[in-house]
This record gives sequence, structure tokens and C-alpha cells, in this order.
Amino acid sequence: MTEEFQSNKPKNSNLLLWSIIALLVAAGAYFFIQKNKLSKEVDDNELRLEEVNLEQQSLNKEYNAAIARLDNMKTENAIMDSLIQSKNGVIGGLQEEIQRILSDQNASQGELKKAKNLIAQLEDLSVTFKKQIISLKRENIELTENNRSLAQEKKITEIENEDLKQKEVVLTEEKKELQTTVEVGSVLSANSISMNVINKKRNLLGKEKEKSTTKAKKADLLEVNFALGVNRIIESGDQTIYIAVKGPNGNIIHSKGNATGTIQLDKGGTQQYTTKKNVSYTKGKNSYNIKTNCVPTDKFEPGTYSVELFHKGYLIGQDNITLK
Repeated sequence: MTEEFQSNKPKNSNLLLWSIIALLVAAGAYFFIQKNKLSKEVDDNELRLEEVNLEQQSLNKEYNAAIARLDNMKTENAIMDSLIQSKNGVIGGLQEEIQRILSDQNASQGELKKAKNLIAQLEDLSVTFKKQIISLKRENIELTENNRSLAQEKKITEIENEDLKQKEVVLTEEKKELQTTVEVGSVLSANSISMNVINKKRNLLGKEKEKSTTKAKKADLLEVNFALGVNRIIESGDQTIYIAVKGPNGNIIHSKGNATGTIQLDKGGTQQYTTKKNVSYTKGKNSYNIKTNCVPTDKFEPGTYSVELFHKGYLIGQDNITLK
């Protein structure tokens, strides 16, 4: 039995040894598999982190480019800056969210996708702003053209108005000249003017007799005789002739029974008159033998007496006579 026990002992030892060896091989294989699995997970994590970093870098570039475009638009002109300023709340919110995601080293794919969408919104805002500024520029061009057209029309209107004013001035002057021509043309002309100094004397029968004289001491009245020439402009009707008689001293003589007065002269100023004569004038015909008498309030003096006839302020005739 001892021999049998001794013969079985090596067998059992060998079995145990192989069992241990098998266990060690299994354990080694297990640890080898686990190590490979862990190494693969580490490699996968590193690869994922690398991909995340690359995507974050790419998104950072896109984000910076979008912000740069917006900044460039701000400096492009005042209108663009005003448009962007009006959206600062929206832009600021997008920037904050994008920067939060891109600064997170542990950002998930979902968050990176969100950041990409937010950057796309910034790009859309840039496109919208660009379209608006193009539209505004086009409107400004149209407005400028309209203003230029209005300015040209205004200038043309001013020139036309100035021309009308000049024409109006010319017409006014022509009208004045025509009125003056008509007025002058309607002034009567006097001719055949004569002055007679009359002496009134009664004969033995008491009958009064008038006789011309050239002696002042015998003079009783002054008679003015004249005729009116043909005028085809003035209408038929009563016309007033103003008669101014001056004595040797050059002063206007006042006549008894006649109211003296003053008339306006065509060239300005005034003229006193001794008496006036209303004449019934017929258009286009002469008027003859028109007479008026002047009886001075004072005695006649030796010297030269003159007479001037006026119609509508115009001097139309004159004459004189000398008394001894």
C-alpha cells in the first residue's frame, strides 16, 4: 500500500502543477485581454478628444470669421453700424453661448452641434445685414437722384420765374411807356395864341365900346385868344385848359371873378394858374376862337405880360404882350 501511495503521489503533484500552470495561463490571458481592452478604450478616448479638439478649433475659426465680418460691417458705414447696434442684444446672446461651448474642453457632440448652429445664425445675420445695406444704398441712390432732379427742377423753375419777372418788368415798362405815349398823345395842342389888352370906353350915348390898347394906364382887361389843334386819340367831351398870366414882375396875376388854383405838372412840381377854360372838344377836329378874359385885381403896370396854357399838366402854348 505504501508503494501504491508513493506511486500515486507524483501523479497528484503533476496534476496540481498543471492546474496551477493552467490557472496562471488563464489569468495571464485574462489580464492581457483586459489590458488590450483598456488600451483600446484609452486610444478611443484620446481619438475622441482629438476629434473634439479639431472640431472646436474649426468652430473657433468659423466663429472668429463671422465676428470679423460683423466688425468689418460696423466700420463700413454709419448705416450698417446702426443696423448692427440695433441687434446687439441678439448678437451678444449668441456670442456668449458660442464662447461658453467652445471654451468647454469637455463639450459634447450635441453642444458642438449647437455651437455650429449658433455660428450659422451669426452668418445668417451677416447676410441679412448685407442685403439690408444693399437695399438702403439703392434707396439712397434713388433718393439722391430724386433730390438732384428736384434741385434741377427747382433751378429751372427759379430761372423761369426770373425770366417771368424780367418779362413782367419789361411789360410794366412797356405798359408805362404806352400809357405815357397815350397820355402824351391825348394832350391837346394850342395854336393861334394872342393876347389883347382892352380899354372899355363909353360914348356920348353911354354905350360901352371896347378898344385895343398898348398903354397900361388905359387897360381894363386882358383877353387871351387861342385855338386847339386836331387830336385823334382823345375822346370827344369837355376839356379843361388852365391859363397862367404873369405880370411884369413874374408873379401870377389874380383875376376878378375867377378862382385861381394849382395844377400838377407832368415833369413834377406844381403850377399856379390865373383862370381856367372848359372847352367842348370834338375828337379829330380843330376848335377855333376860344377866348377868356382876365381882369387883374390890381391895376395894370407898364411892362411885359406873358400867358401860358396847360392841358393835363403839359405846357401846350404861350405868348406875351408889352404895355407902355
